[in-house]
Amino acid sequence: MGQAPPPTWPRDVWHFLSDCGGAESMLTDCGVVRPMKTDDTPVLVVCSDILLWANISVSTLEGPLVGNQVVLRGHSFTVTCSAAPQYPGGNFTLLFTGHTNRTAHTRPALNHTAHFLFPSASPAHQGNYTCVYVVTVHSETFTSQSPVVFVPFWK
Repeated sequence: MGQAPPPTWPRDVWHFLSDCGGAESMLTDCGVVRPMKTDDTPVLVVCSDILLWANISVSTLEGPLVGNQVVLRGHSFTVTCSAAPQYPGGNFTLLFTGHTNRTAHTRPALNHTAHFLFPSASPAHQGNYTCVYVVTVHSETFTSQSPVVFVPFWK
């Protein structure tokens, strides 16, 4: 049998010589790039951006919850999850951990935002909230989690 012909490349192909350890922010921090020669062995490298942090905020009808403010029992409040507009689509999952329970609610990211409305606050809603943004780009799934926010209630 004969040897297969070398592949034809639809665009310029580059060769990367690396001593990367994985913590570098850019490939050029740990290697050099040069045009690929026809006798080099091709290797597929997938480069991706890291998602920016997801954001979380809590508001009541009176405005954003800041500092030592509390949510009043029986009043509504909204947790808003958002992310920088890096990629279209995705979902936000709101994770809640309270004194006696854990819950998760998922909504699609519309304009890189999802709102989670709680129409009548009770002590059971007091606890830690965090948003997790999940988006799939070119069959790769990326996630980003917001900082944890504690929501207190006035009983």
